[in-house]
Amino acid sequence: KKFLRASLRLEKVVKSRNKSFLTSFSYISERIQHNYRELTKSNKYPLGGTSIISLSDKIFPYFGTLDIVFIPPKRTDFKNINLSGGEYAIGYVSILICLQESFPTPIIIFDEVDANLDYWNCKKLFKQLFILSVFNKQCIINITHKLKLITYFSRVLFFFITSLGTQYLIL
Repeated sequence: KKFLRASLRLEKVVKSRNKSFLTSFSYISERIQHNYRELTKSNKYPLGGTSIISLSDKIFPYFGTLDIVFIPPKRTDFKNINLSGGEYAIGYVSILICLQESFPTPIIIFDEVDANLDYWNCKKLFKQLFILSVFNKQCIINITHKLKLITYFSRVLFFFITSLGTQYLIL
């Protein structure tokens, strides 16, 4: 009798957890699509790209895989193997932005996330990150070598090495 009650309670917990996960997954998959479109749209491609996120097992989502496909505006293939480093970066940042909107953390650190991006995509990315930081009141630390884009940050620290050691300058 105790085993039956415990089994029923466990089944209830599993169903509740799966329902909660699938509800969150549905919301996040919509937001990823929105964020990816915002980061990839342009005058030439006003609708932006498409992102597809799917679960391999919807009944037991924790035992399956999560498949994510990014399709930039000018592409027609559904394989991530042909994406450039910059196209991957935009896709994964769209996921991160979505997760930050859903489950915010006080600090986000990017280490040269813009390394594979051209100037135009960097501007769009940093603009989205600035909006995210203001809207969610988050501290975003971004390490970059692209000094033209420092206008998107509220504080800028320059680190440099001199004969006296490592120095820094705050703007």
